[in-house]
Amino acid sequence: MKMIKMVCPYCGAQLEIGEDRSMCYCSYCGSKILISDDENNITVRFENAKQAGYEFEKGRMEAQEEGHSNIELANTIKELIEPLEQRDLLEGRKQSLESSYNKLHTEQTKQSKRSKAGPVLTSVLFFFFLAAASSAMRSGLFALLAIVLPVLLYKLLKKKNLTEKEDLEKQIRLKEEEINLTRQHIEELNDSYDFSVVPEEYQYSEAIDFFYRALMTSKAYTMQQAVVLYEDYLKEEEKKLQEEERLRLQKQELEELRSLKESLKKENKKKKNSDTLDKALVIGSTLYAGATIIRELKKLSDK
Repeated sequence: MKMIKMVCPYCGAQLEIGEDRSMCYCSYCGSKILISDDENNITVRFENAKQAGYEFEKGRMEAQEEGHSNIELANTIKELIEPLEQRDLLEGRKQSLESSYNKLHTEQTKQSKRSKAGPVLTSVLFFFFLAAASSAMRSGLFALLAIVLPVLLYKLLKKKNLTEKEDLEKQIRLKEEEINLTRQHIEELNDSYDFSVVPEEYQYSEAIDFFYRALMTSKAYTMQQAVVLYEDYLKEEEKKLQEEERLRLQKQELEELRSLKESLKKENKKKKNSDTLDKALVIGSTLYAGATIIRELKKLSDK
């Protein structure tokens, strides 16, 4: 079906309609438009000239207001670029801190288990030295060792575990403070800027820059229109990438075929040279044999 261009009398938007349509709705402002076809000239019908003039002026004013609103929206979006980058950096830092915090908690659990193993090891050593002292006819030295060594070992292990525990607790407290401070900065940014102007899935610099340019150049008048344009742009870019990949694969295949062709050409040349040499050897051998026979026949005839 043939499409005909027209201008919405309410908002001034450029529209495309089918040539057989007698009525349509503006895809930008939603207004209902009655259409008449006078020798293929599309005109907008109103009940009277006064109504037509009113609607025209109203549309002109709304178009101007809409133009201002899309410029204002563009400027609002532009102001979000730097804060969004800051928020992304803070979000990345928060995730890194939370990962370190979880690792410290895991290490703290392991350290707690190691600290519980100290008394068990001390008891084992105590009974070992006690048994050794008994087998050595209750030697005073072994009895002393059975008491002193386990106690010393227990104190050393206890001190070591206490130092590790305090160090881990300190690191965990510092991580908690950093995480809370980072969360506070993120909340301050969220409170200071209205990020909801841009849909969450498009809150990154490339998309925002596209929205800004689309709104400033009046390719889009609303965020929804800008998003549609951006999705179309992403699809086109994806097609380009696919086409580039297809061409790259074709080029690679051609290079491989060219390389194979050169290899076959060299092999055929070697084979041809080999066949020529074989023929030359056969001819040479035949001539030599013929010359030998002639000499023998000559000798016989001389006799």
